[in-house]
Amino acid sequence: MKAKFSVDRIEEGKYVLVSDIDPSHQVVWPAGAMPVELHEGDIVSFDVEVDEGGKKEAEEKVRRLIDELLDRPLPESGLKGQKKPKSTGRK
Repeated sequence: MKAKFSVDRIEEGKYVLVSDIDPSHQVVWPAGAMPVELHEGDIVSFDVEVDEGGKKEAEEKVRRLIDELLDRPLPESGLKGQKKPKSTGRK
């Protein structure tokens, strides 16, 4: 899918892009993250696609990080991956 926008204005180092389909849809894009310099009135288009491979890689990365965190001993308790039980003060 191709998305088209016009550069409505440039504010504080950011481009305010307005959708060609619905002008009420705006995107604010940091000028430093745009690969080219834009000016007011320029038309830009983006190819939008779902990156399934990238999604799976990100999920695996998060899963590995969670596993690492759960395997770390907790400070004070020496327990691995569990919270230290709270004392209720009751017997």
